[in-house]
Order: sequence, then C-alpha cells, then structure tokens
Amino acid sequence: MANFHYIDYTTHGSSIVVTILEEKLRDQQLVEKIKDELIQVFSEETCKFAIIDLSRVQFIGSIGFLAFLAVRRITGIERVVLCNLDDNIRQLFSICRLIADAENSKAPFETSADIESALRLCGSIA
Repeated sequence: MANFHYIDYTTHGSSIVVTILEEKLRDQQLVEKIKDELIQVFSEETCKFAIIDLSRVQFIGSIGFLAFLAVRRITGIERVVLCNLDDNIRQLFSICRLIADAENSKAPFETSADIESALRLCGSIA
C-alpha cells in the first residue's frame, strides 16, 4: 500500500472509497498532487466504482475539478460517486453540470448523502 499525503482510502468489494484530506482545493500544485494520488489508487487497485468522500472539503476552485475528472477517465471505472458534499460544493458541481440530476442525467458524477448510501448505490453493501 502506497503512502498517500492528501487522500485516504478503503476498499469495499468492487468499490474504493477515497477521502480527500485537504480542506481547500484551489492551489494548482496541491490539486496536481491530489490528482496524482487519486489516479494512483484507482489505477493500482481493481475497482468498478469510485466513491469520493468530500466531507473535509470546504472549498473547490475551478482547478480542483480536474482531479475529479481525471478519475472519471480511468479505464474500468463505471461510476464515480461524490458523497458528503456541503451545500456550496454541491452547488458548484451542479452549476458546472458535473453531477447527475433530473435535467442532466449524463453528467460525469453521481452524488450520495454519505459513504454508506454511496456503497449501497454501487451495490457494495446490502
């Protein structure tokens, strides 16, 4: 298991849950490091479902979206579910049309209230 500085992760069947440890994703160098760690964990571990826990994230600048979009492009990942989004973060993803809703069902990301419901959505727990 690699030593990560900006993320923590656990495996649950065919899902990997990654928690972003940083509060603010606005610095390009920081976002690049987070993106690299996300790519590493999702590329090295076999999974179909990527669940990204944003419970610690309080701010995402436009550059921050690149880290999440990089996960979406990894071969073999069928779904990317973002969970524990605060209202401001959810609104940012929605305005940018990056999360699925009734009007935008082809968005790259889905959302869930918390990790447990995200795992249930992906069929990783009953």
